[in-house]
Amino acid sequence: MKRGWLLTVTVLLVGVLASPVWAADYARPELVISTDELAKLLTDPGVKILDARGADDYKAGHIPGAISLPSPRTQYVERGVPG
Repeated sequence: MKRGWLLTVTVLLVGVLASPVWAADYARPELVISTDELAKLLTDPGVKILDARGADDYKAGHIPGAISLPSPRTQYVERGVPG
């Protein structure tokens, strides 16, 4: 169950960072939410927001309560392609 929330919140965060215009280009645009929808989720203790930017960017400002998880710690490169 925790992994499902992690994936959901990660997808939600990607949606927040993308403009609504881009949402139509996603394979699953129904997973993209607005900043207003995200704001409603911030009070849910079961929702964790992950900030995958670099540590310096996180320190400069982030969504209240977001957990810093810099992408180099969670990504790998295979045949030159980050994943």
